[in-house]
Amino acid sequence: MNYQKYFQFSGTINGTNYFLRQLLATFVAMIGGFGLGYSLASEIVILLLPSVVVTAGAIWFSLSTMYKRFTALQPDNAGLYTSLLFSFQTLSAYIKDEPPYGAVLKLGLIIVGFYLIFSNSKITNHEG
Repeated sequence: MNYQKYFQFSGTINGTNYFLRQLLATFVAMIGGFGLGYSLASEIVILLLPSVVVTAGAIWFSLSTMYKRFTALQPDNAGLYTSLLFSFQTLSAYIKDEPPYGAVLKLGLIIVGFYLIFSNSKITNHEG
């Protein structure tokens, strides 16, 4: 099986695949983040590099998934929308519950997430 296609920034995917890939990326990132925290807290340095690799792989997979979905929906601006969504997601981790910015940012991210999952693209055969 060609696993390389899952990490490349080419092709398109449908909303269901977007949702499932992001779910997988979240799960893998949580494992990597747990490994990072555990290795730093317990000072087990040998776990640090594999945890960084797993976390970086999950982020790359998530970015390629976002790009593929935006390519299916908005092919002319997919790179811009991917970088904006990733930036806002990262920013939301730091803003958290700062009123009113945190709530507005989270609501905006939820709306964009629903758009990516439920919108129909003009592409009939997704290859990504």
